[in-house]
Amino acid sequence: MTLRGRAAVTSPPSEADAASRLAARLRTTVLHPAPGARPSVYRAVGPDGRATRARLLEGEEEPPVLVVDAVEAPMEHLPRARVEVLTELSYEERREGR
Repeated sequence: MTLRGRAAVTSPPSEADAASRLAARLRTTVLHPAPGARPSVYRAVGPDGRATRARLLEGEEEPPVLVVDAVEAPMEHLPRARVEVLTELSYEERREGR
């Protein structure tokens, strides 16, 4: 799902804030692109506001299905995702603590 604000929105929330609000409202985990990371790395935010990085891959089903392969911290709504450090993060991102 893609959400877009109307031009009348004077100060739209950041993508991370919008994802956090949506997760709380829907009571589920919401993914949004992680800034500066590889295309497969997303941020996952839970309904409680906790956020972590998540790896999103294309599954082998037909038609293709997107699968959350791994997360850096356990997420209640992503029980099949492995918990591991996502090695595709750059040295700079790790050093900056992103």
